[in-house]
Amino acid sequence: MDQSSVVLSQRVAEPNSDISQIPKPALPKTSHRLCLVMVRPYVPVRTTGTGEDVMERIEADNLAFLVATRDIGNDGGPSIEVHTQVGDKDVQLLRFDCFRVRPHYHYDPNSMDEEHNLDTILIEDSLPWALTQLRQRLPQMVTHAGYPGVAGAIRITSVATGLDEVEAFFQKESAAQSA
Repeated sequence: MDQSSVVLSQRVAEPNSDISQIPKPALPKTSHRLCLVMVRPYVPVRTTGTGEDVMERIEADNLAFLVATRDIGNDGGPSIEVHTQVGDKDVQLLRFDCFRVRPHYHYDPNSMDEEHNLDTILIEDSLPWALTQLRQRLPQMVTHAGYPGVAGAIRITSVATGLDEVEAFFQKESAAQSA
């Protein structure tokens, strides 16, 4: 099978059937250089004893950045979630998981969850890369996530100040871990 073009089969559930019984397609073994788009369930950030996520919230105009260092088994690292309010609902638009082993990012993680792995040969440190994408391509990424109205209301100057705070948060986290 040619690894540059992976095709996954689809099955549609019959009405009133148990969707959990539909087998998931097997993904072929691939090189870490191949970028796959995957759909995965959200994995929570480190939690408190009550099971709630522990994240710092940084407001930036019509957006909020939720930041934390996530630990997931033998992987983990900085995580940046981009949120907004749609009506009375908090919506996660994007998430960047700048992990040590498998850095990746998501468009609309709680709905369509389009996930992209980063090529670690080309991008050695995913946190600066993620911050650059947020500074330079945030409206385009929010549009791709399915929220063009939110993207049109983004004020870059407010977002830049918020991203400075995000960067400062991770610098403090890094300094605390080094101490």
